[in-house]
This record gives sequence, structure tokens and C-alpha cells, in this order.
Amino acid sequence: IFNLEAGGSLFTADQSSTALAENIPLFTPRTSTTFKWAGKTSLSFPLGPFFLTTAYERIQPDYFSLGTYNLVNDQENITISPSGSLFKGKFTFGGMFGTSRNNLAGNRSETTRRIITNLNTVLAPKPHYGLNVSFSNFAFRQQAQAIVLNDSLLIRQVNKSLSIIPYYNILTDTSRQHSINAAYIRQQVDDLNPVTRDFGSMQTSMISGNYALNYNSGLQLSAGINHTAINSAHMQNTLTGLSLGLGKNIAKKGINVSLNTNVSRSRVDGVSDGMVASTGLTANMKLREKHQFRANLHWLSTSSKKFESFNDLIFQLGYTYVIR
Repeated sequence: IFNLEAGGSLFTADQSSTALAENIPLFTPRTSTTFKWAGKTSLSFPLGPFFLTTAYERIQPDYFSLGTYNLVNDQENITISPSGSLFKGKFTFGGMFGTSRNNLAGNRSETTRRIITNLNTVLAPKPHYGLNVSFSNFAFRQQAQAIVLNDSLLIRQVNKSLSIIPYYNILTDTSRQHSINAAYIRQQVDDLNPVTRDFGSMQTSMISGNYALNYNSGLQLSAGINHTAINSAHMQNTLTGLSLGLGKNIAKKGINVSLNTNVSRSRVDGVSDGMVASTGLTANMKLREKHQFRANLHWLSTSSKKFESFNDLIFQLGYTYVIR
């Protein structure tokens, strides 16, 4: 399977600049007009029970997508993505390995290079229970180019992430289903810059247990416990709390409403340091398959002795029109 995507942007920065040509429909090129392009190509092919995808993406500096979709320009990405399944589908995996760099025109003061490693596996001996394991490793390194930069200005980091999530589902009858899962997530930032590494490294670990009850009528209930530990060179912060969720899906009317709340107690360097509470209310409504509305209300409150306490209230309203 071969795929090719390409796009171009013709952009005039100053409409008062000198015109280069006249009588061209829709657009007049000027001395401030630039043409930039972006493209992505991939080739996918089977290898026995496995599947391999190779991809190349290049986005020129100063390329503007003009709202089609968001792109980070001045990027070149080369990736290889293997995937497959073994043991009659009981074990599946997918991964991505590659490199990325910027400064394609060679006119920046630094070049940032990234090495990408990502692996996801699912072990499901039976349909109702299994184990998800994911690992990712992203290495960043900046090199001075046009001018000599101080070491403190250059980024050299390795970001690692590991998640282990066992799950178990119980289908008591055709009207409801129980779901139980636990999760262990560890994220680690290793700062390799000799100037900043003493305070730039950080470790975050999270352990959680969750229970969900889903009814065929559309009612959803959930509860969970969680513990998060954040360790850096100068501070240790832990958050231990509870979460509750309630949702209702009215399929005939195309309405889905959910309410989620979380309350956690914070400790800094082993000393109690207040509470963190958050509540989110989300409503989705679909009308005549083409019109979709979404409303979201989120409230966050923190009380702390060591840091600044604050309350944050965010309201979002969205509309989507589907063209088919």
C-alpha cells in the first residue's frame, strides 16, 4: 500500500509590495510572496503474520497550513512502524522507531534532533481479561549551528514512559457489564545537559485502581483510587485521592452527558500541603447526523501552604458540521 500526501501554501506577507505579474486570476504574486510545501509518503507491506510501514515526512520552514490542519513546520521525520499478532491473535503489538530533525534550511542557531522509540503490546488470553504494556523513549539533542551557544541554552534530554495496565471484565448478564483495571505509569526525564542536569531531571509515578459499571440502558458509573508521586532534585510531591464518575447515554436522542470529579490530598516533602479538587461536566448532542454540539464545564481548585492557591473555571462550547 502506497500513500502520498502533499500540500502547498502561497503566501504574501505584504500586499503593498511590488507585483511580479498582472492579470493572474485569484492571486497576484509579489516580491513578498513565498511558496512553501509539505509532503508525506508511506509504504506498507505484509511480512508473513506481521505488517511493516515506512514513512517519510517533510514540512518546509515557514509553511502555513492555513487552517486545514495543524502542522509544526521546519520538520523532517523518518519512521518505521512494525505491527502484528501471534498465538491466534492473543498477543498483538505495534511500534514506531525513527528520527526527527528541524533546521532544514540551515539558518537557525541550533538543530534539534530526536530519536523516537515507541512500543505497545496487548496480551489477551481470554476476551474478558488481559494486559496492556506500553513503552516509549524520546531522546532530544540540540547542536549549535550558526553561532556558538552556551551549554545552558542547549537541550539534551531523554524522556521515558512505561505503562502497565491489567484489566478484567465481568459480563453478569445482557443488561450490564463490570470492568476492573489497575494501572502503573512511570515517566522519567533525564537531563543530560552538564549545566542543568542537577535540577532538570524528574520522575513521576502513578498507581491507580478503577471500577466501572455499564448498563445497556446507557447508564455508566465509575469509581477509582489513585496515588501520584513526583520527585525532582529539590522537591517531592505526592497526591492521593478518589475519583467518581456518572454518565448517561440517550442513544435515541443523540445525547450523552457525563460528570467526573476527583479529590486528592497533597503532601510536599512528607508534610501535608492541602487539597486539589476538580470537577468536569460534559454534554454532547447530535442532531440529524450532520450537526454536533459539545459543551464542557471544568472547575479546578487548589489549596496549598507552600504554593499559591487558586480556583480555575473553564467553559467551552463547540459545534461541528459533518460534510458527507
